[in-house]
Amino acid sequence: YDSIFKEAEDGTLTSPMAAVTSTTASGGEYITVASGTGTNATPPSNGSSVITFTTTGGTYNIWARTLMPSTAKNSFWVKIDGNAWFAWNDDTNIAPDWQWNQITSLNLSAGTHTITIAYREIGTQMDQVLITNDPSFSW
Repeated sequence: YDSIFKEAEDGTLTSPMAAVTSTTASGGEYITVASGTGTNATPPSNGSSVITFTTTGGTYNIWARTLMPSTAKNSFWVKIDGNAWFAWNDDTNIAPDWQWNQITSLNLSAGTHTITIAYREIGTQMDQVLITNDPSFSW
């Protein structure tokens, strides 16, 4: 099976999305936007991390290691390749600690793909992304 781990901060970042240093984050950094940036009801034209990855093709589950401290700080905009944006949030894993949460499941062709993570609510933090075609994988 493919299990592709990517650091969210290693993607191509556009402001106001930024890497922040943390001793609890994998690789020592995570992505977020600064307080005062505001919440986006629609996908922004900036403030994102674009992560490139390569697959062998098939059905993939995409997971993210996130820190979502409240229901007002628990979402991102997500786009895979050239597909439509969708608002991803998780009201079930509100916690002051890092947790793995599934973003989506989709079919991907063999080859290179991108996942774009854009800010939706300030204070939501993302550390890592996992792309896997292991159907039994779970955190």
